[in-house]
Amino acid sequence: MTVDKKDGKKPEDEKGKIAQDLFTEACKAYGIAPEYVLAKAVRGAGSEETVIIVTRGGAKVCYRSGDKVKRVSRVQITGTIEK
Repeated sequence: MTVDKKDGKKPEDEKGKIAQDLFTEACKAYGIAPEYVLAKAVRGAGSEETVIIVTRGGAKVCYRSGDKVKRVSRVQITGTIEK
């Protein structure tokens, strides 16, 4: 494991922070609360980095930073039908 001599951070820490920021941005864009995320993955690198989210309601969405998206319905997010 290498440590950057300038700030003492591991390169993996920075990549993890960027992935978490992209995940947070994607959740806001789609209107998904983090507690309804069943699984998530980050693919690619740099400007091609894409986050993939699967919700409890079965929705699978892909997001790249700055994408314009159509919000998913409450049922697709939570998996429950509200009356």
